[in-house]
Amino acid sequence: MQETILKIAQALQDGLGGSRFLAVLLTSMLPIVEVRGGIPLGLSLKMSPAASYFTAILAGVIIVPIILLFLKRVIQWMCKTPIFGSFGKALDGYFNEKAVKVQEGAIVAQKKAEIWKYVALYAFVAAPLPLTGFWTGSAIAVFMNLNGWKSFIVITLGNLTAGGLILIMSLLLGDKSWIIWLIFLIMVPIVLAILIVKLVQKKRAMKAAPVADEAIEDNLEDKKEEGGEN
Repeated sequence: MQETILKIAQALQDGLGGSRFLAVLLTSMLPIVEVRGGIPLGLSLKMSPAASYFTAILAGVIIVPIILLFLKRVIQWMCKTPIFGSFGKALDGYFNEKAVKVQEGAIVAQKKAEIWKYVALYAFVAAPLPLTGFWTGSAIAVFMNLNGWKSFIVITLGNLTAGGLILIMSLLLGDKSWIIWLIFLIMVPIVLAILIVKLVQKKRAMKAAPVADEAIEDNLEDKKEEGGEN
């Protein structure tokens, strides 16, 4: 298994003209993967721990401002198009739910000061788990209507923490750091499948909602008519 993982890493590097930097940078830009996959990849490609860490962090520094600036506009555009409309609405609902969960967390609920929203955002991004990295964190910041610059700083700090934890785990594992990469290779398709299922369910629920509302209205009208006849 270790040889297979190393071959995949090497193939990725060769596909990018032999550049380890590009291999780690582009891998770390991927949703779900991020620093969790980028840092172990860099170590597998014989990059130094520092180079692996900062290259993976750089990916977030590039991607986060783009998400903060354009995500809502892209989703709004999708909602207005006939092709992507339902998917855009499903995405909007999904990120709104995530934002509500973060805002209603124990700390944020007890402390109304806005700083606790940023603390919750930092904790969310800093946890090196699938769907808790800078991609989802940036989307949550957008849907919580947080300040862009403050969000960028907090998300970057969270990403630095998550990257540090992954680097420490990788160094402790030594030659077996490829295990982290294997875990994420397995988890990425699973998490993607779960996310797609959730979006499809949300899409169906949104389609069913108007039908249910119409049925309720028809019911009320029927009752009114019956009452009038009596």
